[in-house]
Amino acid sequence: MDDLLAVRDELLRLKRQGAPILNGEALLNAWPNHFRREKAPPEVMPCRVGMRNYFIRSDGRLEVCWFFKPIGNVRTQTAREIWYSEEARTRRKETVACDKLCLFTCLAQRTLQDKLKMGLTFLTGAQEAH
Repeated sequence: MDDLLAVRDELLRLKRQGAPILNGEALLNAWPNHFRREKAPPEVMPCRVGMRNYFIRSDGRLEVCWFFKPIGNVRTQTAREIWYSEEARTRRKETVACDKLCLFTCLAQRTLQDKLKMGLTFLTGAQEAH
C-alpha cells in the first residue's frame, strides 16, 4: 500500500504541474480505498457502466461490467436484440445498484473541464508534431 500511495502522490504532483495524465484526481485518490475493498462514496453513485458500456469478448459474449454476467452473445443475437433484452435490463438494474469502488464507476467519468483539457493537449501535441 505504501508503494501505491507513493505512485499515486507522484502522479497527482505531475498532473498538477500540467503533465498529460488522463486519470482525474478523484480516481487517483480512490486507488487506496479500491484496494481496501471499500464501498463507493455516495457522491459518485449510482454506477452507470451498465448504461454506457458494451464489451464484446473474443467468444462473442457481451458484457457491460466484468463483475456481472454477460447480457448476450453477438454470435447468436444482433446488437439491438442484446441491448434491449430482458437480460440487459436486469443487468442495468444490477449495475445501478452496485456499490463497489471498482474504479470503473462514475469516478472514471470525465468532467467538461477534463474533456476540454484533453482536447487542448491533443491539439497542441498535434501541432508540435508537424
